[in-house]
Amino acid sequence: EEAIDQLVSEIPNFSQTEFYQKATTAFFKIQDAWQKQNLSAVRQFISDGIYQRFEAQFIMMRALEQSNAVGDIDVEDLRIVAVENDSHFHIIHLSITASMTDDFVSKKYSELNSGGYETFTEYWTFVKKINATGTSNLVDATNCPNCGDSIENKLGEISKCPSCGTQINNGEYDWILSEITQAEEFASNFNQLKNIILKVVI
Repeated sequence: EEAIDQLVSEIPNFSQTEFYQKATTAFFKIQDAWQKQNLSAVRQFISDGIYQRFEAQFIMMRALEQSNAVGDIDVEDLRIVAVENDSHFHIIHLSITASMTDDFVSKKYSELNSGGYETFTEYWTFVKKINATGTSNLVDATNCPNCGDSIENKLGEISKCPSCGTQINNGEYDWILSEITQAEEFASNFNQLKNIILKVVI
């Protein structure tokens, strides 16, 4: 914890409390976007890699006529488990332990149906440019952080403002959710995550 506190202290204007609040809001919004199979409300703060992976999963779910309803969501624990600073980005790995009801239903293939109440831990990786000057809160943003025009329901495969062409999710304006890793994968993949994350964001 002391080592992490030292690294966090090197991030300008960083508030751990505000970061946890932002991550919690992001978590709830991602769950809602997932069950609606619609990323428009979260597009401004997720990486292109996450967007593409989710969209690929949505295509498969629609082919199966499958829905995934979640509810009774409770975020039980948030914890920064690792911090990296390189020449381009501040990188924060955050563990999130949560519980929820999680029900998969396929109208086409009932044998795929499953569900119940579960508790799980995921690792969410956030990145922000080292020299970022923006102070926006992209998690709740409905306007472009550069020109101020509305971006609500206007961002698609590329997270660019339709008015000024600014790439909103490049880490210049706020922390960007760049990777979601399951607990069983995190330990084995941790040493490789840094290179993967940077390739996804840049």
